[in-house]
Amino acid sequence: MKTNVKASVGGAQRIAYCLKRKPIITSLMNVDELPSVLETDSNIVFILKTDIFVIESVVEQIREAGKLSFVHFDLIEGIGKDKTGVAYLAEKVGIDGIVTTKKHGHRGGEKAGLADGAAVVRIRFGIAGQWH
Repeated sequence: MKTNVKASVGGAQRIAYCLKRKPIITSLMNVDELPSVLETDSNIVFILKTDIFVIESVVEQIREAGKLSFVHFDLIEGIGKDKTGVAYLAEKVGIDGIVTTKKHGHRGGEKAGLADGAAVVRIRFGIAGQWH
């Protein structure tokens, strides 16, 4: 039986907990891969490509599998690349965090209470410092 990591711990501690238990992050490039991604032992899924029409369903299935979902903010189609887009993903879709190569997404995610992929990498590899 899979542990629901959201129910057991919160915030950045939840990410660290997931990575300590299973130091693997699964990436989802195509929605067709979702069933096999849900079967993996990893507790974190990076959704790299998706669009506004399927994101909610994908995140719901990931959540039901007891995993955390991070959306690559730069690659999602149909959602504005601004703080409103981030707020929508956090509040309406229910993602746990964002992955982005741009600071704008990080700042918006921070304000929406989301974790960012860079923080996950810093936790996993023990890299010190903050992203400003």
